[in-house]
Parts: sequence; C-alpha cells; structure tokens
Amino acid sequence: MLRLSRQNCALFFTGNTERGLPPEIWLPYLAEQQGWSLAACDLKKTPTGQPQLRVDGRLIHCSISHAVGLTVVAFHPEFLIGIDAELIDETRSDFDLLATYFPDVKPSVKGSENNDSFLAYWTKTEAHLKAQGVGFLQSEISAPFDPLTKSISWIEAHEKSRWRISQICLSPSS
Repeated sequence: MLRLSRQNCALFFTGNTERGLPPEIWLPYLAEQQGWSLAACDLKKTPTGQPQLRVDGRLIHCSISHAVGLTVVAFHPEFLIGIDAELIDETRSDFDLLATYFPDVKPSVKGSENNDSFLAYWTKTEAHLKAQGVGFLQSEISAPFDPLTKSISWIEAHEKSRWRISQICLSPSS
C-alpha cells in the first residue's frame, strides 16, 4: 500500500536570493542520509528533463523542485514521484491568480491576503505532471489531473520565508 511521507523528501534551505542547488551539493548529503555509497549514485536527466537516479544500478524514482530559498528532492524506490515547491507571496492575493490560471477553482478563503490557495492547487498540479514525466508546457500529457489522486501538501517555514510543497506518488503502470 502506498503511503506518502515527508520522509521521502530532503529539504535544502539556500537563503532568500539563491534559487536551486546543483546535485553536486545535495546528492552527497542525500546519499549519506540514505546510507547509499555516493560512488554508486548516478543522476542523469531524461530527454524531457526528468531526473533519473540510479543507486547500485537500481532505479530510484526522483523529482526535484527549486524555489527561491529552497531546493527539495523527493525520491521513492517503487512509485513514480512528483514534487513541487513554491515560495508563498504574503502580499499577493489568491483571487486574481486563480482567476487567471485556474478559472474553475475558487480560493478557499475569499480575499485571502496571500497566494497559498493558488499555490496549493498549482503545486499539486505540477507535482502530478512531474510524476508523469511531463510539464505544463508539454502538450502530450499521459493522464488528466485527477483531484482525488493521493497526495500530501504542507507549508514549510524557515527563518522569515514559507513555501507550499506538494508531493504525489503514482503507480509505475499509471
């Protein structure tokens, strides 16, 4: 049975001006935390840009998201995984964002003073696409987004910043 967990994630706080850490920085830490030999880790990108991690030749499904101040890596040995993280803008209202990008979705709190309702939907959608190995700009999406897909979503706070993070796992046969 599939159980989603934040334990399938590694978070790297990078400071407010840096967006994204290269694998040379986060992969040694992840390998150490998971008990993998760094020499046995091989990280490449597929033609569509999806990360592909092999440890001792075994595929570890992997997804990476970079946001201002944060890099998050999600991994799972059995299930396709997607992760997305976005910095919450405390000054931008959900109302206009949802109306522009997802007109059929209503904010959870009308007139909310930040963009978290928008980001909750955005990050879940992008995580789902990443788990499928596609992105927003690709026209061939293998399966439509199903709002009932098992996912977890949370707010991560560090120093003065907050991020909305969503993670989705799919069966490899999806």
